[in-house]
Formats: sequence, structure tokens, C-alpha cells
Amino acid sequence: MRQQYAWRSMLLNGILALIALLVILQMVRIQASAEAEAFRAQADTFKGGYKTYYPERGEIYDRNGHLLAGNQTVYEVGVDLTAVIDPHSVAMAVSVNLGKDYNEVFTEILNPPPGISYLVVDNFASSEAVSHLEELKKELNQAEARTPSLAGLEFSPRLKRSYPEGALASNVIGFVNREGRGYL
Repeated sequence: MRQQYAWRSMLLNGILALIALLVILQMVRIQASAEAEAFRAQADTFKGGYKTYYPERGEIYDRNGHLLAGNQTVYEVGVDLTAVIDPHSVAMAVSVNLGKDYNEVFTEILNPPPGISYLVVDNFASSEAVSHLEELKKELNQAEARTPSLAGLEFSPRLKRSYPEGALASNVIGFVNREGRGYL
């Protein structure tokens, strides 16, 4: 009786091995075919990237409706070193609008640390200063000459914790420093 099932199981094993081999051959054929490049192009079209999103922190009110802790929009001002055309103009605009040292910014743009392609100039720039820089960048981009140019100057908005009432109830609600570390 066992002999009767032995040849059936051997036949079934052979059929399954043949199907596995055919699947592998089909995969190789698809990857080596002329249509494979079209599939790779489609994959490049639909591929995604990773981006970190920081959620907005909640606002804290007292029982009378006065804001104790809220959010304020600040900007990270940075320089894409691969896109800079005129480092002098970028350093001058940053020093005038953000109050940074011209020589320090100019030196960092010309001699960045090894392996760096994006240089953070200011982490907490105000909205007014960034709007002035954006207007200046737009005006210089419309000019026909290549220099002066603010190409490479980038702005990234983010939220900063603000305390409109100052130190009021800071021991109760806690506070967050500029590095994002919370304290009670």
C-alpha cells in the first residue's frame, strides 16, 4: 500500500520542482527582456522618498482662556553649497538680514567641513527677516546678470514653542529650550 503512494508523492514533487524552475526562468526572462527597461523607468517614476514630519504641538490655555504656551513659525536658513553661484552675495544678504558675521559665513561657504553639501546658517530666523531675503532673492533671480545672485539660499519653516506670558506657570507646564529638550 505504501508503494502506491510513494510514486504519487515522487510525481507530485517532480511537478512542483518543475513549476518552481519555470517560475525562476520566467523571472530571469522578464528581467533580461527589452521591456525590463520600461518597467525600471516606471519604477523610477513612482518611487518615493522619506521625509520627516514634525506635528504641531498643542496650545496650552489657562481656565480663563489665556494662552500660556503656543507655537510660533521660525525658519531654518541654509545654503545649498552645490547651487551657490555668488558666495559674496549670499554672505552679505545673510549678514545684513540675519545679523550674522559676514566673514564667518563667507568662510564657511568657501571652506565647508568635508562631506557637507548643506550648511545651516540660522536655525531660528524670524518671518520678517526671511520674507526680506525671499524678496531679495526673487529680485536678483529676475535680473539678467548672474551676479549678484542668492542661488543656493534656502528656507525651511518649522514651529518653535512660544510662551506669551513669559515665565508664568513655567514650573507647572514646563518649557522647551532651543534644542527641543523639555524641562519641568
